[in-house]
Amino acid sequence: RFVRRIGGDTVADKVFSVDGVMADGDTIFVSDWSLRRVWMFARDGKVKGFFPKDPMSSEFGASGLTPYDVVRVGNDVLVSSRNGIYRFDVATGKSKGRFDKTSPDGIQPLFVNGLTYDPESKRVFACDTLNRRVIAYDVSGRALWRLGQRDAKGKIISLFGLPRGAVMTSRGLL
Repeated sequence: RFVRRIGGDTVADKVFSVDGVMADGDTIFVSDWSLRRVWMFARDGKVKGFFPKDPMSSEFGASGLTPYDVVRVGNDVLVSSRNGIYRFDVATGKSKGRFDKTSPDGIQPLFVNGLTYDPESKRVFACDTLNRRVIAYDVSGRALWRLGQRDAKGKIISLFGLPRGAVMTSRGLL
């Protein structure tokens, strides 16, 4: 049964292309890759705001920020994008720069679609979709390990197809 929709009635308040969603306290964060913003909604569905103000800023690389997923880690919201993961202040939405400071094998992430956080191990897991792998980071953004590998000489050698989402369960990473 339909309960409610989020967003407003004006074009400026409409959500277009949703991928990742996170509920945190009284705020719902929605990644909108088409409008290149992370929306913040109250639980009643009304718009509280969005970030970043300038998704094409050079700090987000040549292709700008394209939010695919969001996850809360401490006082930060991590946002996955085409070229990596970015850190934003949860209270203000202000950018704190790149989260993914290192790579497990020297290969930069390409189309990071899914994110999840395990508070027990204090690990962030990222689906590096076009490199066909999942990367584990510590909370400072240092890569710890990877599972899977990118194609070699035109052949798929990874156990993954195109990993796009991850979630922590009581039995581990799914």
